[in-house]
Amino acid sequence: MAAEAKRLARMYQADETKAVQAALLHDVSNVIPVSKMLETSEQLGIEILVEERRYDRSVHQKLSKVMACQIFEITDPEVLAAIESHTTHKPGAGIVDKILCISDKISWNLPGEHLYLEDMRAKIKMNWMERS
Repeated sequence: MAAEAKRLARMYQADETKAVQAALLHDVSNVIPVSKMLETSEQLGIEILVEERRYDRSVHQKLSKVMACQIFEITDPEVLAAIESHTTHKPGAGIVDKILCISDKISWNLPGEHLYLEDMRAKIKMNWMERS
């Protein structure tokens, strides 16, 4: 996934280091069992939305942001913001946000057919060929 983020950063002339850092740390909180994510988030003082309580796995992006900051001493606001919203995305997203969200999705290796993933991959490939 980090390689995909780096490739997209090059394609869109974005900061490769930021894209790779965000890619490497975006799911770092997966070391915490999903059954403990809400409890851990509450202990860390992370604001939990109603939607996150319904789908507790979604809080992993906020946990990953805190872990990136506190454990790995990442202070870059662009990197942290991208990690925090890589699953749900957000309005007004910056280039690092977009690169992380897209590289995360197109890197999935899911069983079965997922036409939206194939469509995303094809559009990126076409864009890459146009830019080359």
